[in-house]
Formats: sequence, structure tokens, C-alpha cells
Amino acid sequence: MFRDILALMDFMPVGIRWVNRQGACEYLNKTFVEMFGYSLEEIRSIDDWFTKAYPDPGYRQEITSWYSEKIPRLVRGTTPSPFKAKVTCKDGAVKHVIVSAHIALGRIIGIYTDITEHAKAAELQLEIEKMFRLTFEGAVDAIFWVNAESGILVNCNRAAEEMLEAPRNEIIGQHFTSLHPLDSTEQVASLFAQATSLTEPQGDMEAEVVSRSGKVIPVLIRSSLTKIGDTNVVQGVFIDISERKRAERALIDTCNLMQKTLSSLNETVFIVETGTRKILDCNITVEKMFGYPRAEVIGKYTPMLHISEEMSRIFGEEMQKGYREKGYFETEFSMRRKDGTTFFSEHCVTPIRDETGAYVSHVCVVRDISRRKQSEEALRKSEARYRAMIDAFDGLIYICSQERRIEFMNRQMIERIGHDATGELCYQALHNFEAVCPWCVNERVFNGENVQWEIQSSKDGRWYHISNVPIRNADGIMSKQVMITDITASKQAEQDRVALEAQRMMNEEQRQFLGLVSHEIRTPLAVIDGAAQLILLSAPPDSPCSSQAERIRGGAARLSNLIDSCLTDERLASGGWSPDMCLHDIGLIVKNAANHAQAATRIHQINVSLAELPDQFTCDAMLTKVMIDNLLDNAVKYSPKGGEIRLRAYGLGNDGICIEVSDEGIGIPPDQLERIFKRFYRTWQVSGVVGAGLGLHLVRKIAEIHGGTATCTSILGTGSSFSVFLNPPM
Repeated sequence: MFRDILALMDFMPVGIRWVNRQGACEYLNKTFVEMFGYSLEEIRSIDDWFTKAYPDPGYRQEITSWYSEKIPRLVRGTTPSPFKAKVTCKDGAVKHVIVSAHIALGRIIGIYTDITEHAKAAELQLEIEKMFRLTFEGAVDAIFWVNAESGILVNCNRAAEEMLEAPRNEIIGQHFTSLHPLDSTEQVASLFAQATSLTEPQGDMEAEVVSRSGKVIPVLIRSSLTKIGDTNVVQGVFIDISERKRAERALIDTCNLMQKTLSSLNETVFIVETGTRKILDCNITVEKMFGYPRAEVIGKYTPMLHISEEMSRIFGEEMQKGYREKGYFETEFSMRRKDGTTFFSEHCVTPIRDETGAYVSHVCVVRDISRRKQSEEALRKSEARYRAMIDAFDGLIYICSQERRIEFMNRQMIERIGHDATGELCYQALHNFEAVCPWCVNERVFNGENVQWEIQSSKDGRWYHISNVPIRNADGIMSKQVMITDITASKQAEQDRVALEAQRMMNEEQRQFLGLVSHEIRTPLAVIDGAAQLILLSAPPDSPCSSQAERIRGGAARLSNLIDSCLTDERLASGGWSPDMCLHDIGLIVKNAANHAQAATRIHQINVSLAELPDQFTCDAMLTKVMIDNLLDNAVKYSPKGGEIRLRAYGLGNDGICIEVSDEGIGIPPDQLERIFKRFYRTWQVSGVVGAGLGLHLVRKIAEIHGGTATCTSILGTGSSFSVFLNPPM
């Protein structure tokens, strides 16, 4: 029977161990061995069991204490209550068991029920609850539990306390609507009702909560319905979205600012679908630039803005090429307005890619550059004019930098040195020096000084004026402009002016001298002429005395005439004297001149003809007298053998007059006919003939003053004929 009991125990689902009163193990059922892995040989005593099953000394002490307390009671007939223990198996695994002890057959029977799975589930539940509490309390977002039936708050976490600025005991027990502003109570209640009617989690909703200090906090609520015990609870996770709201407001403000900015731009901004060229959006500047209202352009296609379909196609191809080469596209292009007019524009196109890198759209900024193009064209023409002016400048010009690099040379400068030396060092290009020129004035010029000087070239002897001036370029950088001008002509003119002034002073001295001489000589001449006249009156007509007296009077007359000629020439040459043009009895002037000349000679016969001469003629009487006196005196001097002198005066068809004087003298060589009217010119020296070479010069000069001229015809050895033409003043 005992064996049957042992066999039956092997089939029991619990582990059984028999221990006698001496503490020796007598039996382990099959389930015990399978449960813990120990055989009877390995645990012969209760101490072996305690050592192997409870390796932790502290825990083992706790178990042995239970045995020490409960076994004596068991012996006395009191069954102790079971206890839970954790047994370490042979393989090291730990099993949770319930241990109970009984007395039978004089032995202590220990029964071990394996509750490992149940214990693990319980531990897991505890761990889950612990983790939930930690998650609930440690959550960053506020969590509220609300009784689904009453709407009363039944719990909240620490983040909820911080959000509401109130302790948990003041929050729990309040109605959920107390969390929100009064004006949103109905909306929140409606959303709460929806949350309690559906078992599935609801979508997020936005609301506001009010803290104890009155601060309004925007929140995003994620609600779900759950069951705690027998109570339906709505869990609400309140996420503070203050930062998001501020970001949204900032984004809205940025968008508004960008919209205002885009609206205020002078450029038109397009957003275009790359594949179709469809205009997705644009700013309002499109109306000012293209003439289309914004609404009329959006949804249309960009070819409507181009001059032609062909130009639109070219633009698209160039844009794709720009994307491939540079990742963006910039160009200048002619575009068309709604009214058909065209204008120059500048385009800056930035592509927009999708997640695959494909071009899906682009932003195109269009700037009207018509005025800039006009300015550029005007500048180009201005530069061309300036260049033409510089090249036409009769001098050398070059510009160099502060580093002495030549920046510009005009055409004359290039021709002078034989090549365009732009970019070269000035002292090397212009003078073939290896170092800076000793006379360089760069420092003075770049300090703002204009430096100028004149120099005479040792190569060609010409004079040059050199001007060094600072000029400021468009970029603000200063350069030096050098202008070299040939001033040889002005230098010569200055020398001529000095010489002319010296001549003028000499002429003035001569005039003063002539005035003095004429005054000093005329008085004795008058005495001599008077004495000769007395001799003629007292001497017989054919006596030698009478002949000598006539010669004296003739010489005195010629000398007086010479003085008059010199004075007249000086007055005319000085330019400070004007003729006195008045109506005169021209016939009387001619007769008086003839009588005066006849009185000085007996061997000449002066015949006068005044037929067809007007009674009055406008002239300078003194000059006209000097002119006729010189003609007659010339005829007398160059007719040494005497003879007839013909003086003829007559009117011309243009109200002018002609005065002719002909003689039978020695004549004038043909090659000298044009030179006889030059100042101080005499054909040849004739014995006994005095003169200064002024007579005929004065004749032509006086004729020209009267708007006419003087001419001469002559036959050598036969005589000469002078004709003077005088015209009335205009």
C-alpha cells in the first residue's frame, strides 16, 4: 500500500518532499524533481535544500525563520498557513511557489505548488501600473480624467497642476468646463458629449484653458473614452500649443509682410509650373508692368507675356540650360505688354524641386529695365562723344592709377608712343625707365593739387603745357589725368606780341621824333623858301641867280613833301588815327596840288584836265592832297630832263573819281611794277633824287582808305602812268 501511495504521488501536479524528524529527506516525487531539477541524492537533508533552493543568505534566513516558527506548531497539531517563496532551481531559474506543510506517517510533508506564471503576470501588472503612474505623472503634457457621466474631474497629473497653476486637490472635484473660458463653454461641452458617445479616440481639437492667474493658454486636446472599474472615464491630453500659435501668428505676420513687400516691389514675381509654364501666382506689380490684372494672369500660361511663341520657346530652352549649368537662370529678354508694346526686362529664375529632385516649379523675378537700357544707350553715346572729343583733342591725354598703371590713352597718345599701353606702368611705357620718374608729381596730385608746368622739348624744340589733375572715378577711386598740349603757336604769338609791342614803342618814339623833326625843319624850310622867293623877285628871269633860286625852292618843296609823307605814313600805320571824310571841292584840291608842284619846277609843264569831274566829292582833303602831291613829286623826280606831266581827274559811273598822272620820265622795269607800292621800296637810286620809299605806298594806302586802289603802267625809257580810283563812302 505504501508503494501505491508513492506511485500516486508521482502523478500529482504539485511537488512533494518527505522529511523525517531528524531533518533527512526521504522522498521526492517526480513532479518535485521535474519542477526544481534536484534529485534525492542532491538534497539528502533539509539543510541541503535550504542551501540550494535559497542561495541568497538573507532570503534563506527569512525562510528558515518561518520553518523554525511553524514546524513546532505543526508537531503540536496546528497546521500553519501556506507562504509564498521563490525557489532557485538547479538550472538557476527562479520559480514562484506556494509552500504548505503537513504531518503524516510521522513525517513532515512539504507541498510545493508552482505559481510562477501567475506571479510573473502579477509582477508584470504591478510593473505596468508603476510605469503607468510614472508616465502619467511624468508626462510633459497635462492629462485630465473626467467622469463621463457627471463631467467631474477625477484625476490629473503634475503637468496639469503646472498648467492651471493650482494643486491637484483643488482641481479634482471641479466640473471640466471650469478649465475653459466662459465664452467657449458650449463648444467644449459639445465636444465632450461627442467624446462620451464614441468608443474610438476622437480627432484633435483646439481649445483654451484658463490658469488661476487668468492666463489664457491655447491647447490641443486629444480625448479618448476608457473604463476604470465600472466607471467610464474620458481621458484628455492637453498639449500646450502656445509656441505653435505664436509661430503661426508669426508665420501669418510674415506672410502678410511678404505679401505687402511683394505688392510694393517694382519687380513682378511669378510662381510658374515648370512643365506646363502655367502661372500659379504673381504679385500685383504685374498690372503696372504688363498691363494685366493679377486675376487675369493667374491660371494662364507664360507665352502670353512673350513677343512670340518662338521667343517663349527660346526662353524655356535657355532656362533649362541655365538649370543644368548653374542651378538657376538669369537673362535679359524682351517681353510684351497687354497693349502689344514691348519692353526690355531682366529675369532671375530660381527652380523649386520635389523630393525626387525633379523641377516642378520656379520663382521668376522680372524687372523692367527699359529706363536702364535707355540710360545705358545714352551713356554709350555719351562715352562715344566723349571719346570722339578726347580723340579730336589736339594734344596728348593719358590717365593712370595711384599704382602708376595706365588706365586710358587717347588716340594721339597711342600714336605718339606707337601702341596702346593701357595696363602698363607709366614710367616704363612713356619713358622706358626702370624706376619712377624723378619729376613724378603723383603724391601732390593724389593729395588734391593741380600741378601744371611748361616745358620745351629738347627733341623738336616745341613748347608743351603739361597739366596733372586728380579725377574721381565712378567707384570713388582717384586717378591722375595728364594733358599735354602743344603751345608752340601760343608761345610764338606771345613772342610776336612782345615784338609787336616793342615795334609799337619804337614807332611811337619814331612818331615823336618825326613830330620833333618836322617842327624843327619846317621853320628853316620856310625861311629858305622865303629867301628863294625874294631872290626870284629881285633877280633877272634868265640869270643864274634866278635858276639857283628855283632849284632851292624845288628842293625845299620836296623836303617838305617828304616830311608830310613820313608823318602821314606814321599816322596811318599807328592805327590810332581816323580819316576825316567830308564833302570837298575836289577840283580845287587837284588844282592847288598842281600849282604847288608847278611852282617847284621850271623844266616840267604840268597840264591839268578836270573834264567830267564832279564839283563835290566825299574824301579826306589832307590825305587826298598828300596823295596827289606824291604822284606829282614822283613824276617830277623821275623825269630829270623835264617834259610834260599830265594830271587828269574825272568822274566814274559809280559816283567815284579817277585821278591819273602821266610823265615822260625814265619808266619802271616790268618786274618791279607790283613792288613799287610796297613800303620803303625804291626802284633804283637816281642821282640827286631824294626819297624814303613811302610815296607810292601812301598813294595806294590812301586810295584803299577811300575804297579804291592805285595802279601803274610804264614803258621803260618812255614814261609811266599812275591811275588812282576813289569811291565814295558807303
